[in-house]
Parts: sequence; structure tokens; C-alpha cells
Amino acid sequence: MKLPIKKKPTTTKNGSPDDFLVLDITDNSVKSLFISGASQPYTIKGASVKSSYLKEEFDHVVSQSVRECFVQADAETTNTIVGLGGPNVFGFMLILKINRSDSSKPVTEKELDGFYSKVKDISEKQARQRWAVFHPDDNDFVPLDMVVTSFETDEGKVEDPVGKNVSYVQIAVYCSYAVKSFYAKVVNTLSTLGIEPLTITTTLYSQVKLLSEEHKNYILVDIGGEYTDVAVIFGKDIVQTKSFQIGGNYFTEHLSNSMGLDFKKAQGKKESYSLNSVSDDEHDSVGDVLYESGKDWRSALETTLSSMTGIKSFPSKIFLSGGGANLPLIEELLYEEDWKQSIPFANSLEIEKVGNKYWSEIVDDELKLIGGTMFFVPASLCAVRIELSSPE
Repeated sequence: MKLPIKKKPTTTKNGSPDDFLVLDITDNSVKSLFISGASQPYTIKGASVKSSYLKEEFDHVVSQSVRECFVQADAETTNTIVGLGGPNVFGFMLILKINRSDSSKPVTEKELDGFYSKVKDISEKQARQRWAVFHPDDNDFVPLDMVVTSFETDEGKVEDPVGKNVSYVQIAVYCSYAVKSFYAKVVNTLSTLGIEPLTITTTLYSQVKLLSEEHKNYILVDIGGEYTDVAVIFGKDIVQTKSFQIGGNYFTEHLSNSMGLDFKKAQGKKESYSLNSVSDDEHDSVGDVLYESGKDWRSALETTLSSMTGIKSFPSKIFLSGGGANLPLIEELLYEEDWKQSIPFANSLEIEKVGNKYWSEIVDDELKLIGGTMFFVPASLCAVRIELSSPE
């Protein structure tokens, strides 16, 4: 099972059939990249970031971001891959073992389709149960990803069980869902631009797909403007995902309130601190405020990890992505010992900020439009494009 392709690729003004747009969307930010090329490495021709806008501005801001990419690229396309993030999406790994009534007969395609139907039904029931814990009055969501990550039979792990005489088939599937109202808002906004996405997935899925080319067990922490998304990965598979409502803007707001600055100036001060370019007189005072904010963020991360049931030992490798990961004290806070006592990590922590070394082989930024951790998320969606283009 692959990510579903919702429509055949089409191209509009001045473009090539190989052009495509990737959109990284939360309810508070949108990052857009215009990508060109028939094969890897693809080339980035346009980039746009919009964040910290009011919810009622969503339609306008998404449209503006898309159009900015079109202007930079001097081309337009309707080929679009959308990645959703933030608290409006959630995902989990479902492992289903199905015992067959007659192991003397080989597994057929029709039988496998029946297994998939069972997976779909059970995953939806589990999704409703998980969702109801946090949103008891709202069970309205839509499925995004349902991707088989592995098969296991009497013969052990297999690429495909069809044609095999086995007594059981065990299927591991990554399932994700989005709040229906948020999903509909995204689809309707893109529709006004004449865009029907090729697929709508989660940005955690695309990031994991890219990072798992080199790593098997790790925790991904994506620090956005308003939220932090967390995913736990074992054997290259996403086991659980959760979000909490503290992101990079929380640090800025704390700095603004503590130092009597407006939000824009506080943001500039935070960025200067991250670049180690604040004056010596301000370095300690700004750092102290950000450190206190960071302890709140770390406590929320600790609570989020502790709430993930069924995980006896967490991977000791942590990847940091998103614009908030640029703040150097995030790593310092995570390396401190106290908070780790309540989390069963397998070994001593190893923390790494994601960078272009993970996407440079599939995306060429010849115009130097992007960089750092902020654009890792939309760049990772190019890995989804590769998946959609590959044969079944």
C-alpha cells in the first residue's frame, strides 16, 4: 500500500509536466516550495514562508504563499503535494495478525485486499478511541496515510505475501488522520487556486521517510511556530505521534513580556541570540529568559513522551527539525540530566539538528533559497514525490 494519488498530474501556465509544488501547512504557518525536474536531484525554483497569522487569514495567506512561489519560478503548476502538521493531525502504528483458514493454498491478491479492509476498519476504531481521550465531544476526522511498512509470515519478514503458502500474515501499517474541519479548510483553499493535491499526507511521515534512509531508531521533534510535533520511530517505522502547544513563538512571547518588547523586536532579539550576535551586555539577560521558556518546553516534551503508552525504552537518538530547532539552548536543555530520569532512554542521548545533508541528494537549491532546519520539513515532501512516482 502506497500513499494514494488523488488525481493525475496536470500542468498550467509556463510550466513543465515535471514541475510540482510542496506545501507544509499547519493552522498557523505555511511553507511553499516550487520544484522542477524529472529526476533527482530536483531543483528549487521558488520558496515562501508565512507564519503567525490569524486563523481568519488562512485562505489569503496560503494563496499568497503559493503565488509568491509561482512568481519566483516564473511558472505555475497544479501538481501539488501537501503535508499537514500540528495538533490537527495524529498517527500511530497498527500491527494486525491474521490467521488463515487454509495454509495449503497460496495468498491471493483478493485475499490481501480483504486483509487491507480489515486493517482500515480496525485502524479507524483505534483512531476514534485515541481521539476520544483528548476530544470526547469531537470524533470528526478523515484518514490521511495508510501505508504498509512490513509483512511477516511463517517464513519471517517478506516483501509481499501473495503466492505464499502460510498460516498467518502479520501486517504493520502506519495510519494517520486529520481533523475534518482543518482538512476541509485546506482542500477548499487550494480549490480556489485550481489545485487538487496529488496527495495529502503528514509532514512527520515525509520527514521520517527521508531520515530513515540512514537511521532506524530515533525520536523526531519538529518545533514549529505554535506547536511541537513528536514522533517515535523503531525499525524505520513510526510507532506513535503526538503534538503539544508550545513552539518557537512561545519563546518570543516570553521574551517580549519579560523585556517589554513588541513581538517583532523580541523575535529579532531571539534570532540574534541564536546567531550569537547580540551584544555582550544582553547575551546573559536574553539567554536567561529563553532558558526559562525552554524549561517549560522541555517539561511539555517530557509529559508528551511519558504519555506514549506501550514503549518500554525510547531511542536515544533525537532529531530536531523546524524553525524552533535553531535555538541553540534547545540542545543544551535536552542534554541536562534531571528531566531524563522519568524517561526510559535506551542509552545516553545523541541530539542532531536536521540539515541539507539529508535532502541534498534529492533536492538541489541552486538559487540558495532555503537553508537550516526551517525548510527541512517542506524539502522532505520531495521524498513523497519520489514515492508517488515509483511503480507499484
